[in-house]
This record gives sequence, C-alpha cells and structure tokens, in this order.
Amino acid sequence: MQGHTRTHRRAKTLLMGVPGEAMNHHQLEKDIEHLEHLLPRIAALDGALPLSYWRSRLASVTVAARVPSQVSRVKRLNDALLALEAREKDPAP
Repeated sequence: MQGHTRTHRRAKTLLMGVPGEAMNHHQLEKDIEHLEHLLPRIAALDGALPLSYWRSRLASVTVAARVPSQVSRVKRLNDALLALEAREKDPAP
C-alpha cells in the first residue's frame, strides 16, 4: 500500500504544481487530456487505483478550469466518473 500512497502523492504533486500557485494552461491541458484518455479505461484496470484517486485528480482540474472548452470537457469527465462511481456502488448482477 505504501507504493500506492507514494504514487498518489507524486501524481498529486505533478498535478497541483507548486502549492499555492495556479496550474498553468499547458499543465491543465495535459491533465485534462490524461484524464480523458484514462477515465474510459478505468473499469478495465480492475481497481489499480481507487475511484477516490480519480475524483481527487478531477477535483484539482475542475478548480483550475476557466476557459469554456475546458469547463465543458471537465464536466464530461465528471459525468463519466459519476457513472463509474454509481456502477461501483450498485454493480450489475
């Protein structure tokens, strides 16, 4: 579990950048693209990282998104993650 914590901390540091500073536009774009690439594949990863990890990543991007196109992309990501969370709570028989 320690490896997971270290990975989570490193990913959070990369995403958040320097504490107290806004995420720059290029980093934000990279993070949104990364989430767009991975969220559809999360179910296939069989819980490699918990959904709470992805929720935290998405929350960081949500706060930083300012441009309308970024906001709409983040909203779609949020909808996809909500669907995954709902499926985890109530798995199909």
